[in-house]
Amino acid sequence: IPKRAKDEPIRRFTLSYGNGSQFGQSLDIGERFGKNKEYGVRINIAHRDGSTSVEREKQKTTGAALAFDVRKNKWRASLDTGYLHREFKNPTTSLKFDDALINAGYLPKAPSGKTNFSDNGTFLNAKERYGLLRFDYDFNEAWSAYVAAGLRNSEQGYAYTAFRLLDTAGTARVINYAFPRENRANTQEIGAHGKFRTGDLAHEMTIAYNRTNWTAYTAQAKVLGRYEVTSMYHPEWRGVQGNTDLPTPKTGESTLSGLALTDVITVPNERWQFILGARYQNVQIDSFSRATGARTSHYDKSAWSPAYAILFKATPKVSIYTSYIQGLQEGGQADDDALNAGEVFAPLKTKLMEMGVKFDMGKFATTVSAYEMKMPTTISETVSGGFISRQSDYTSRGVEISFFGESRTGTRLLGGVTWLSARYAPGSRYSEKFVAGVSDMKAVLSVEQDIHGVPGLTLSTRFLYTGSAYLNPKNTLSYNPWFRVDAGARYAFHMGDTPVTVRLDVNNVLNRRYWQPLSYAPILGARRNVMFSVSADF
Repeated sequence: IPKRAKDEPIRRFTLSYGNGSQFGQSLDIGERFGKNKEYGVRINIAHRDGSTSVEREKQKTTGAALAFDVRKNKWRASLDTGYLHREFKNPTTSLKFDDALINAGYLPKAPSGKTNFSDNGTFLNAKERYGLLRFDYDFNEAWSAYVAAGLRNSEQGYAYTAFRLLDTAGTARVINYAFPRENRANTQEIGAHGKFRTGDLAHEMTIAYNRTNWTAYTAQAKVLGRYEVTSMYHPEWRGVQGNTDLPTPKTGESTLSGLALTDVITVPNERWQFILGARYQNVQIDSFSRATGARTSHYDKSAWSPAYAILFKATPKVSIYTSYIQGLQEGGQADDDALNAGEVFAPLKTKLMEMGVKFDMGKFATTVSAYEMKMPTTISETVSGGFISRQSDYTSRGVEISFFGESRTGTRLLGGVTWLSARYAPGSRYSEKFVAGVSDMKAVLSVEQDIHGVPGLTLSTRFLYTGSAYLNPKNTLSYNPWFRVDAGARYAFHMGDTPVTVRLDVNNVLNRRYWQPLSYAPILGARRNVMFSVSADF
């Protein structure tokens, strides 16, 4: 969502410090020009540098975003460009397990969140560039059309560690890899939006055609060192050895295109609303040999993806809805350190059905919903000499309760709880097993409280809970649930004519140690860290 210049000028400068010893600065400037303020410019610049809360890890980030827009009587135009450069030194990684430990159900106690499982000399040097041009035209009060086009380029110089625990004594194997890559994408879209009536029914119709082309350039993963250490908690690092500047030949290309049509139909009293839609999609995916550049696989299929939704306003405060949608999207690539790293998977076809009820009490709202989603996921399978990444279908069913709003003056709540059951498809390799890395329950509660005795002061806290999950598709090893508390405060005041906001946030107040569940490879939860910032609008 791009930022736009507002009618009132924006001049905001922010200084921040924390999350280790990182010092950050950001500048946000927005201005509108012209007799009717029809021309707008918004500039955002940010920089952050320093050591993180993880030992030996350093991060440097520089980013800039520029937005230009024009607002005329019947037409609007905008141009958005951006640049992001991230440099990580010794970026922490996940912990992998030997199959024997997984099958035995062994999961070590989580060490301190400052523990780093990456070797000295590993790095991630990533650059992102993008541009988006859009033009809208109003034919009349009822009908408008738009056209848009965008480009994105992503480059990654990458040297990382695969840290694999071998036994219960803490012996681990360290393998360092170089795996640079580049992605280029371009997208185009054209569409129209209009309102009309058929008898007593009001229609809002949208028709759009879009196309996205994505090309991957991926190096063959190169081993930069292999050795064993005797302690996962205090490894004796030997450092990255060898050349990390590798060629990145073209390995994959995909083109997704589609024509979509939706119609929102509303009855006269607005108690019933029907949303009908359909999308015709075509997916073309090619894989190429790194050695010869020859095409090694080709996928070209089309499909209709229907969608519908029904909304019924039972009372002014209670709405009931149901919806169904199908989606088709690119399938991604195999994991970095898999034997088939860089392989482009077939498209993902997702089917999602949902129903729920929403209670809107003005300042406070609650939604209760249930859903079922069917789609593929990536799994890892052990083979001779390593592992390969494949896709497997699964079904996820869940119930969610969410709420937000101001329960009383000065007290704001935001949160929810979700119960999940995600299982691999019947008849698949892991038939009816729970999907690896997916927790059976998640809950969050955020509370903000204005301190009425001190105008401008607000205290906040957040409670997070993640339930148990299995580490592997065979369901022989599971993660323990974890609970975390965050806290914060902000104070807004004026220094002369300058509005100033001071913020203090403390994440993981109790400094809990826990594993964040992922398939096969848990990540350490972040240790307690503090962030302080000062913003001034001048």
